[in-house]
Amino acid sequence: MAGITDRITCPTLVLEAENDPFFKGQTQRLLDELTCQRELIAFREDEGAGEHCHEGALSLFHQRPFDWLDTVLAGRRSPAPVEPRERSNRAAGPGLSSAA
Repeated sequence: MAGITDRITCPTLVLEAENDPFFKGQTQRLLDELTCQRELIAFREDEGAGEHCHEGALSLFHQRPFDWLDTVLAGRRSPAPVEPRERSNRAAGPGLSSAA
């Protein structure tokens, strides 16, 4: 992950399944290397989501990232409105009219 994680600048969500046999320890390694805003969501066995790909609790697996997105995106400002540009006939392509 060297040379990659330091280039990630957007908020990042990391998911972990308690009993995942394929990626044991990689979640913490990733969290340690990320320098951006990051959050860990751990899925537990007692929730039915402790296995690889959170099998057994897919609705929970889907809901938690959406809740995280709601939180992250709520903190962002909307972009400034863009003023409409003046239209000209030169800018209109074939078959297009610049009339409103």
